[in-house]
This record gives sequence, C-alpha cells and structure tokens, in this order.
Amino acid sequence: MVGQASSASEWQDMLSGRLPMREVRACGKRLAYDGMFRDTLYRIMADGDSRMAENAAWIFTYADTDLLPSLPPHYVDTWMERAMDTRSETLRRLLLTLISRSVLPHPFRTDFLDYCLIGMSSSRYPYSVRALCMKLAYKLCLPHPELLDELKSNLEIMEPDLLPPSLRSVRCRVMVGIVSQKRG
Repeated sequence: MVGQASSASEWQDMLSGRLPMREVRACGKRLAYDGMFRDTLYRIMADGDSRMAENAAWIFTYADTDLLPSLPPHYVDTWMERAMDTRSETLRRLLLTLISRSVLPHPFRTDFLDYCLIGMSSSRYPYSVRALCMKLAYKLCLPHPELLDELKSNLEIMEPDLLPPSLRSVRCRVMVGIVSQKRG
C-alpha cells in the first residue's frame, strides 16, 4: 500500500502499478503533513515514467484544498513545463487540473499562456484538456485587460455551434467572465 511506504524507492515501486481509490485518497491527505512524501511525488511527476507520473499527479488532485495554493512556485512552474511537453494526455489533464487549482506565478509565463491559447482550440487535444486550457487562459489574462481582449477574440473565432456541449459551456462562462470584467 502506498500510504505505508517509507522510502522513495518503495513509493516508486508502488506508483508503477494500479492504485486503489482508497489509497489515492489516503495519500492525498498525507500530502498535507508529510513533506518528504510530497517532494518525492513532485520529483516523480517531473522525472518519472508515464504511469508513475500519472499516479503521482492523480494523488495530488486529492490533496486538501488548502495545500495546492500553498505550494512553492517551482511546483507550478514544473507542472506547466511538464504539461506542455508530455505525450500522455492523462498526465497533461491531471497537471492542468493541478495548475488551475494552484496560485499561478507572477509574472506569468507567456509560453504557457500561448500554449493554453493554442490548446483550447486544437483538435488534437481531448475536450477536457481544451476546456482546462480555456479556463487557465482566462485565469492568466484576468489581471491584464489587453490580454482579455485577445482571449475574447480567440474565443469568438471558436464557433459555438460546432463545439461539443462541454467546450461550449466553458466558452460561454469565460465569455461572461470577460464581459463582466469589462463592465467592472
């Protein structure tokens, strides 16, 4: 069981296989108080093979809600880098989820914003990744009115009638957010 592992090699061995949901939840709770465990999972996500990195990221998605915003900025920076470079769509989706729940670095990474702007309309990505890219682009552009205008232009190009319901919904919510920022 992952929760009972005590060394980095034991955690790596256990993360290379299939994890039961109860273990994922228990490990997610453990992240809040076990810094060594948290750092090990972070390193595995950054350097590990796909299965181990996916399992480590999956565990992080079950962390207490207070944990992700309090993580050091280099965690989010590494996750951004890995999300842009990974070939695993599962890992990409999990990393984008973690990034969306975290405090974004300031000043933000323009390469990551570009990635999100391209990713939200790219048909090569699954809908979940495209939706997360759209949400993250909005989050990154929010403090910058000129970037909100660019995001709005990109969203207007996306024909709502041609989008699946999930993307249409996210697009609509982001557009409403942009309009409300312009009024406020």
